[in-house]
Amino acid sequence: MSSNYATRQRAAVLSYIQKMGDEYQSASEILDGLSALGEKMGLTTIYRHLKNLEKEGLVIGNQLEGVASKSYRAANPGDSSESSKFYLQCEDCGKVVNFECHEIGHLYAHLQKDHKFSVNPEKTIFYGHCGCKR
Repeated sequence: MSSNYATRQRAAVLSYIQKMGDEYQSASEILDGLSALGEKMGLTTIYRHLKNLEKEGLVIGNQLEGVASKSYRAANPGDSSESSKFYLQCEDCGKVVNFECHEIGHLYAHLQKDHKFSVNPEKTIFYGHCGCKR
């Protein structure tokens, strides 16, 4: 019975993260969101499922600047735009935005060809200022 319960909870965590799309949230924020939907589980359970989902490649976890704990979002397997994708994080408000620009693909290709370095677009984050303080 507890196995089915864990499976239901895992499904709830994954479903919630997939609905968030490219938005990063901490485990505490995920717990709050699930609680608002009537899902009952503890923070330790959330972390356990996030760890397993990350190992399975279904969730991306990043340590974002200015955020004490790891933040998570849904992985995008099969996304055809991977070579032009990256994230922007505002150093003022902490907002993280999924961004796509074909120009970054040139940089990724250059790094691969000339420096034999393969960039992971799922974990590429540029830090700067979004204009929220203007």
